[in-house]
Amino acid sequence: MRRATRLDALEDHARPRVRSWLASLSDDDLDAVAVRWAGMTPEDVATMRARVAALSDAELLALAAPDGGTP
Repeated sequence: MRRATRLDALEDHARPRVRSWLASLSDDDLDAVAVRWAGMTPEDVATMRARVAALSDAELLALAAPDGGTP
């Protein structure tokens, strides 16, 4: 499976609160979680970090909403 496809699959199946939690992790913790959960490479982790960093404030707030709102 291509790396981008694995990332998309991880994001598609992660609950919004899990996504919010992932966004709050330190770089080292995110590396450990990504490698353990999805067998991701360092390049995959860098891509995920970039995606999280690219989220707007509104998208981050929606992800952190109690109802797990979708941005």
